[in-house]
Formats: sequence, C-alpha cells, structure tokens
Amino acid sequence: MGQKIPGLSQTTAELVVQEDEYKGTFEIKSYFFGEIRLKVFKDQQELLNLEFGDLEDLFPRDKGFRKDARGIYRVTRGECKARFGISQKVELHQRALPGAEQYFKQVQDKEREKQPQDEPPPLIKKNLNVNNNTNNFDTVRNHILKDYRSNGSIPIPSAPNIPY
Repeated sequence: MGQKIPGLSQTTAELVVQEDEYKGTFEIKSYFFGEIRLKVFKDQQELLNLEFGDLEDLFPRDKGFRKDARGIYRVTRGECKARFGISQKVELHQRALPGAEQYFKQVQDKEREKQPQDEPPPLIKKNLNVNNNTNNFDTVRNHILKDYRSNGSIPIPSAPNIPY
C-alpha cells in the first residue's frame, strides 16, 4: 500500500473473486390449518355466508395434498443452484509503456550533459619549480596547464601530447 506508480508505465487492477458453487435438492412439507369463512357482499348487504370446517374438502388429494396426524400438508420439492463468493483480492499488474526505455535513456543522457563532467584523475603531476617554489604542483590535462593559484587557467602551447 502507498506505493507510487512510476512514470510511463501502465498499471491494471484486477479484482479476483474466489467463488464456490452449491447444488442441492430440497423438500418442504407445508402444513395448513385453521378455519375458512367466506362472506359475499353486494351493496353493503351480505348475500352469502359460508364456513368450511374441514380443510380436507378444500385441499383435495388429487391436487397433491396429504393428511397425517399433524394435519393437511403439501410437499414441495425443488433444486437449488447457487454461486457465492468466498474471498476477493485486487491484483496489480504493471508494465512499462512501449518506448518508455528509450525515453528514460534520453532523459538520462540529457541529465549527463547538464551535469559538470567529473575531472579525470591527474595524468601527470610534476614539480615545475617556478620561482624555486617546491610546493607548486600543476596538472597537465587536455593540453591545458591549470594553475590553482589566483590567476587561474593558462593555456600552454608547447604542452606535450599525452596519450590517454
């Protein structure tokens, strides 16, 4: 968490859900009990009043109803198929965009051009004994004698050609 996505890259988030499946059959016994009363009205006047005492007459055997010690029932059978999720996670897939490597190389090359070149180690160190000062050391590099005293860099036309 909290990681940054590098420039010039593509990241795809994939939701991975692990599922399971359930297949089963069921059987339900539904019992019916109670009284049924029927009143028919017309213009707020009762026309008919019926009471059914025995539910066996209303729920006939030929329609799938049965009777046992508890009462009248009907058996419902069926099949259940279900899929349900167990777990889920997010997977991140990352790849560089086409041409990204070349772009980064160009950026690095430009950065190198902007940075001052590190000076290579001195090739020749010699005591020039200028004014008999034995503490004055100068370095010959790229055919230029650099004097680190206050007067700066001095080109020397007769500087030796040093192979690198």
